[in-house]
Amino acid sequence: PDVELHLVTESTYVAQNQTVRQDGITFHVVRQGVPVIHRGFPVWCPLDVLTGFRSSVAALTRTLRTIEPDIVHGHGTEAAYGKAALAFGRPCLISIQGIITEYYKSNPDFRFRIVRHFEQDQVRRGKYFTCRTSFDTGFVSAINPAARIFQIHEAMNPVFFEGEWRVQDDPHVLFVGGLQERKGIRTLILALAEVKRAIPAVKLSVIGGGGGEFAQSLHALVAELGLGGNVDFLGQKDRKSTRLNSSHLVISYAVFCLKKK
Repeated sequence: PDVELHLVTESTYVAQNQTVRQDGITFHVVRQGVPVIHRGFPVWCPLDVLTGFRSSVAALTRTLRTIEPDIVHGHGTEAAYGKAALAFGRPCLISIQGIITEYYKSNPDFRFRIVRHFEQDQVRRGKYFTCRTSFDTGFVSAINPAARIFQIHEAMNPVFFEGEWRVQDDPHVLFVGGLQERKGIRTLILALAEVKRAIPAVKLSVIGGGGGEFAQSLHALVAELGLGGNVDFLGQKDRKSTRLNSSHLVISYAVFCLKKK
């Protein structure tokens, strides 16, 4: 009862900063992005990245000064939150989400090229981190051997498993994630072709949007491998509980080693 919790987040959809208190938690929504139109910075003009997220860090730290927290938890090193947590100067914990340094290796675009340096600086300067796997723990330790790391495996909210779990008769695999090469969906489809040899009725449902040309290449790969009757691209869905409750296996990030006999 003596702990006061505030959640601070940026949004490009508000015209001014907002504060709401609900269920004992105070939510602070900080305006961010291009003024007037209330949208994020366009890909062709990423001023937020070019300025090192300076305006976002300033806005977030101004909000933190109104709260005066004893401890700050900055979620993610790929934008302003980790930087703001460090800039505020109080004891802080930084959680590792995506690792831009690793993303850059497979997708060396302009944004990742710059942001990876901000990320590495945060990891060097931070003292306390939460990581989800041995992979991100190793990433932090390699840059900052003195860091204290709490490895906490994230659980899926029970709301996604409402209702009774009724798996289908045929083996059913569900992939939930963006259609991006780094998510491993291409590797998953290749693996499915191997699985189909032993289990012809295996099904793969894919929930996720985006991809552009990459998404088109996935459809072509499915056709090439003769998996048209095994793979179903569902696009983006707000509610996943029905699919989750009918799946034998859920995958959100696919990394496999395939070895032909």
